[in-house]
Amino acid sequence: MIARRHDRKSPGPFRDLARYIADAREKGEKLDDLWMVNSGAGENVKELDMAIMEIEAQQAMNSRVQADKSYHLVVSFREGEKPDPEVLKDIDKEFARALGFEEHPRIVATHANTENFHMHIAYSRVHPETFKALTPFQDFRAMEKVNRAMEKKHGLEIDVGEAE
Repeated sequence: MIARRHDRKSPGPFRDLARYIADAREKGEKLDDLWMVNSGAGENVKELDMAIMEIEAQQAMNSRVQADKSYHLVVSFREGEKPDPEVLKDIDKEFARALGFEEHPRIVATHANTENFHMHIAYSRVHPETFKALTPFQDFRAMEKVNRAMEKKHGLEIDVGEAE
């Protein structure tokens, strides 16, 4: 399992990122599953538009941040691995905890359009109550620890990852 933060070329609205991970517009793109966490709008794709409006309203409450108010994480699994939904939700929860996004709203989508099944997580960096923006410190270290812990916990094939 490998996790990487994907920075957008230019900061844009949360809806662009959310729709990218939830949509199947590109050739070969296949949305496998989608769920939302910490959203008053709901938990599944039917409430996606409402969740996007809610998250963007929260992000608008922080006018100081000029950088991207969203954080995009991609978790890729080894070829042939496709964890069960309960495992994927546990992995999502652990990344949120390790990066400090536990209380932040997020949209999670799994894709099966490449040789490697993968999961996209779109976090709002803006806390829904304090409206402070979170920038995870040394996120690459936290991601590596979660990768190894989740591989072990769920019996996934160990990936070499990055040297510590």
